[in-house]
Amino acid sequence: MTIFAFRVFDIFPQPFYTLPSALEALRSDSSGMEHTAQIVAYYTNGKQLIVPSELYVYQKSRFKSTDEASAWLKNRNEKAVNGRPLGILVANPNDTFEKQLDDAMSVKDVSLIDDKPVASIVSNIENWLAEHHYLAN
Repeated sequence: MTIFAFRVFDIFPQPFYTLPSALEALRSDSSGMEHTAQIVAYYTNGKQLIVPSELYVYQKSRFKSTDEASAWLKNRNEKAVNGRPLGILVANPNDTFEKQLDDAMSVKDVSLIDDKPVASIVSNIENWLAEHHYLAN
């Protein structure tokens, strides 16, 4: 059974005929929607498989430690204008500081895995597809 195309739903209407081209298009997209994109592999038998997003999307904590988050929140709260914080809202400034800190520590930045070469991501996805091809039978 052969894959003939990939689609990246909710971002690109056109099919991609190679996995690297789909990933490169996703990586180059400036909409910031890569975390909602869904890559689907289409097989010649008419079946399709959704590629798990954890193979090409990465989530990491915005802050490395509670000390870093605490310092950022204190700085943000000190610079608030008329009680409204400037910049990215990672926590409600009207909550207790402890709640703000908890919220800040739970924030994840989501992006296409761009610290790895596309070839590495492609290899991981191809391995997953090979292991799960029976689902498209």
